[in-house]
Amino acid sequence: MKKIVKIFLIFLFCLLIFSISKDVKANSINKIEMDTYVDNNENATVNEPWICRTNSGTELYHSYYNLGTSKIENLKVKEYGRRSNSPKSLTEKIVSEIVLFFILIIFEFIFIGLIALIDASRLHFGKEGKKMPSNLPYYRDIPCNKDLFRAYYIGYHYGLLRNKTDLFGAIILKWMKESIIRIEQKEEGGIFKKENEIIYLNANNPDTTITNKTERRLFDMLYAASHDGILESKEFKKWCKKSYSKVLTWFDNILIEQKKIMVEEGMISVRKRKILKVIKTMVYTASPALKQEAIQLAGLKKFLKEYTLIKDKEAVEATLFEEYLIYAQMLGIAEQVTKEFKDIYPEIIKQSNFEYYDHTKIINSFIAHGIIPGRGAESKARDYSTDEERGDFGKGEGGKDFH
Repeated sequence: MKKIVKIFLIFLFCLLIFSISKDVKANSINKIEMDTYVDNNENATVNEPWICRTNSGTELYHSYYNLGTSKIENLKVKEYGRRSNSPKSLTEKIVSEIVLFFILIIFEFIFIGLIALIDASRLHFGKEGKKMPSNLPYYRDIPCNKDLFRAYYIGYHYGLLRNKTDLFGAIILKWMKESIIRIEQKEEGGIFKKENEIIYLNANNPDTTITNKTERRLFDMLYAASHDGILESKEFKKWCKKSYSKVLTWFDNILIEQKKIMVEEGMISVRKRKILKVIKTMVYTASPALKQEAIQLAGLKKFLKEYTLIKDKEAVEATLFEEYLIYAQMLGIAEQVTKEFKDIYPEIIKQSNFEYYDHTKIINSFIAHGIIPGRGAESKARDYSTDEERGDFGKGEGGKDFH
């Protein structure tokens, strides 16, 4: 951060020096030609055009030597082209440079203020660093206190997610597990059949069935998009285009709320600092305990991705598989995990609330047809990264893809 500020100050200094010297223009002669005509009486007519650039008040002259007894008569000088403006007085130059200097100072403070805002939103990783250990161990339990939003915050900052919108799919799977919703895929159209994904929302006593406020906000958005509790992908797509800011705010608020919780728990330390001893900002640094939770989440991701390669596989019950799949969806590997478990333990899939293998595909298709098209409107206001192949917006920190 200090390096960026220093570079910007050097840039301002160079810009100021350049602006001071920009009115200094040297007199120059680019070209001199001479056409001479001598008549029968040996009188010469000389036409000598000059192509030059001079300031007002500058005298130009040309010395002629070895004229002998010759005389110069009928000397005429004509000026063609554009006459330059009179140079500024010293007072005018000083005033203009002072004004420019203060404008640059204002831009400097704006720049530093933006740096302060960006710095306050970042999570620093301290000595522990962000990188996961090379010998990352498997983690078979559900990490982050089984809190999906906590895992989302940690996964986002440590680069363990694939797309931000995968959290949406994880919540949908969670609600399926809790029988709050059900999803179907139906064919529509005449000759050319087209799949249409539908989410049936259970509006009966949502206050008791959905106690988490963040989940409730998402449920209310989906119900508003459906009007009647039956949400089709085309309805969701239309609603997202009009209400993209609500969708993005929902994702952003999760990060803000979880950050506050982490600070209260001491998982993230906070200290004040000043940039150039002028602008105050807050620095948020992850604790070793937070890094440990990130390692556990990364270990779970590795365990799920490499499950078929593990020789001594432990028996997995349907309930645990459901938890695995919810987290796998958030981590962007749900389809791979479902396929692997279906091949090894098909009976577990049947016993779970995710009986159909295509459920994860339907959810991802629903996201692609709903949230992603809404990005067309969103991109005019905000700059979210996008995975063009998948269609999801919002990758992890540092603008890199999640894998």
